[in-house]
Amino acid sequence: MGRIKQSQGFEWTLQSILDPVPVEEFFREYWGKKPLLVSRKNPDYFKGLFSLDDMDDILRFTAPTDLWARKVDMAVKYSSVLQHMLYEQNTPGFNYQMIRRSLNTASVVLNFIEKDNNRVYHLTRTLEEELRNRITGPIWANAYLTPGNSYIGLHRDSHDEINLQFVGSKSWRVYEQDVRFPYDRMPLELVLPPKDGKSRFHEQKPIMEFILNQGDFLYMPRGYWHDPVNTDKDFSLGLTLGVRPICWLQALGYSLRAAAGNHEELRNTLPIEFSDNPGALEVIHQESYRLLGHLREWLSIPETLEDLRKQTPAAPIPLNEVVFPSIEELAQLNPASRLNKLPVDLWTCHFTSGMLRLNIKQRVIGLRRELKNSLEYIRNSSTFSPSDLPDDLKPEEKLNLCRFLLNFGVILCQKRMF
Repeated sequence: MGRIKQSQGFEWTLQSILDPVPVEEFFREYWGKKPLLVSRKNPDYFKGLFSLDDMDDILRFTAPTDLWARKVDMAVKYSSVLQHMLYEQNTPGFNYQMIRRSLNTASVVLNFIEKDNNRVYHLTRTLEEELRNRITGPIWANAYLTPGNSYIGLHRDSHDEINLQFVGSKSWRVYEQDVRFPYDRMPLELVLPPKDGKSRFHEQKPIMEFILNQGDFLYMPRGYWHDPVNTDKDFSLGLTLGVRPICWLQALGYSLRAAAGNHEELRNTLPIEFSDNPGALEVIHQESYRLLGHLREWLSIPETLEDLRKQTPAAPIPLNEVVFPSIEELAQLNPASRLNKLPVDLWTCHFTSGMLRLNIKQRVIGLRRELKNSLEYIRNSSTFSPSDLPDDLKPEEKLNLCRFLLNFGVILCQKRMF
């Protein structure tokens, strides 16, 4: 099936995913306050941003670092196994079929998908820049591929969510907050359905109940309980953008750490016997009150917030950023395809504890020791074909290794060679 490409020159922004709601109205009426549903009745609205084919490509050809199968009472992490996919069997993505089988009963959740798809990557970076004055941390994206008649469970989150529905639909019930503004160290709570079908929400009436259809937008502030269910027979594919606004607790913490750089009293060690010595506890109380009296003078919240606004770090560029536009051709990679190696200083390979460890842009990937000769060959070659690799690998294993390295940006395909 041909891939859907984003329109030439079109860029997804906060306004384009909110349309027709103006950005100013969104921030004034909804940001951090209440959910917003934009029901467009336009299933093609997000065409070109992300699709089932894109999800399929990632599962088939890459090694995701945070991939889960989830259902209401179970979660299985595939990531540690998938780090070795493309090698352990003779076919690309040997876990792919296992993942597809799990879709009979569970949702496949691919977290931090901005690392594996450059259109999603550019969307998250654009939104980060637009929200920078709102002082938020890095924005991440999780993809949910859910089979028919299934759900994950009623829960609340400690971060804001922007939900984009790409394929199919989901039935949502939203309940009022029981804790306002939960922060990121508070545990995410999941309410499992008890055997009698009742829970503490059984007597409560949802504040919102709706169908999120293909092409729709949903903003969910942190703390609202919600229960998305795929009630259709077919798959549902949605993208959830996580947004974590910086709260007062964090701002005070940042400002306190900044003040500690100038005031040694804040860095001083507590009395060693403080845990069981009443006299030491009294000293601690007195010193605490004294320090609190100085904090009004020492802390500079506006200056700290300005620093945070300027220094909010962007997430790292996806390792396959330069490669991903041609990922759909990876299945057509053949033994004669010409490949180029990127500079060696972008990646290193070490042999420790009986395993090869490939270091690529601060990511460490464990590989089978049998790949050592082929990796050394690639390191010493400027251009090569899969068939040129040493014969201690089978032909299909050579192709699989090249597919893997392509997706991690270690090698590139020469143009027009597929």
